[in-house]
Amino acid sequence: MSTPPPQLTPSEGVFADMKALLQSVAEVGKDHGMVKVIPPKSWVDRVEASASQDPLLRILGLQVAGQEEDGAYTLVCEERGGVYLSDFRKMVDEKDGGSPPYNSPEENQIDFWGTLGEQEGGVLTSHSPNGSLFGKDVKEWNLAKAEGVVRRHPSAARTWQVSSQGLYGLSVGMLHTARGWSPLDDVEGVFGVSYIHFGAARTVYAIPQDHQSDFEALLGRMFSVDPKGVGEMCRQKGLLLDPAVITKAQIPFSKVVQQPGELVMTLPGTYTCSICHGLVCWENVSVAPNSAASARPASWWPSSSSPDVPAESPTDADGGS
Repeated sequence: MSTPPPQLTPSEGVFADMKALLQSVAEVGKDHGMVKVIPPKSWVDRVEASASQDPLLRILGLQVAGQEEDGAYTLVCEERGGVYLSDFRKMVDEKDGGSPPYNSPEENQIDFWGTLGEQEGGVLTSHSPNGSLFGKDVKEWNLAKAEGVVRRHPSAARTWQVSSQGLYGLSVGMLHTARGWSPLDDVEGVFGVSYIHFGAARTVYAIPQDHQSDFEALLGRMFSVDPKGVGEMCRQKGLLLDPAVITKAQIPFSKVVQQPGELVMTLPGTYTCSICHGLVCWENVSVAPNSAASARPASWWPSSSSPDVPAESPTDADGGS
């Protein structure tokens, strides 16, 4: 069965101290793989309505390509043009915030997993790996100013254009847009951070690091691959596994509904999967304060403290929710 992860509501002072907050997340979230953080009411992401904040997003159509076994699915995608973020925002406003008027997130989850594989036409998603909606004047937790992301394969081809995952950067989705299971690097001090800018909610599922090997063994059996190659396969393909299958295998997992304005922080070695509950715009990065995680200095933070250090492209990163 799933359990809700811890929820932190830090004060202004605690929230401003990113290193201390991440240390708290690591301590309280160890058994869950993730923690939800409610920023102080005084903090805003200061979205700027300017031309530089209106990226062109590449639209991908997602649909189930096949069912390996009951409850195990593979997503495929195809290019379907582009949309400016301002036009997407208008659609959200027309939908009264992006959420359908009829179902709660819990009801949407039941409907999603119950009809997966039967839906015709698929759903749409879009990614901008270098896009961000954080205002330039935001100092605390400005994901646009992350000084780098973990790069496991620096020479790997940039495949975000044809990937059903779109693991890093700015993303938009619609009702039932899903991200397949993907791992965050098992490196001490590396955290995944996601933030919903506007629109509907998302549900995020997480398998904590302590159960990583059990989960990879389960995916290996379900998708007929060597468990050692599961992590890399998940980074390249959208693999969905019904939570009922995970429960039957007696693998603990956490589940949380992330609302606009909330942060979800993922711990090292955690597998995550997510479902959108309407039109939603969110942002993902991977951050690490420890130099052991990268050749970068220990000041490697999502902050404006070192603006001269260029960000690595999120397309070269692993993991995300």
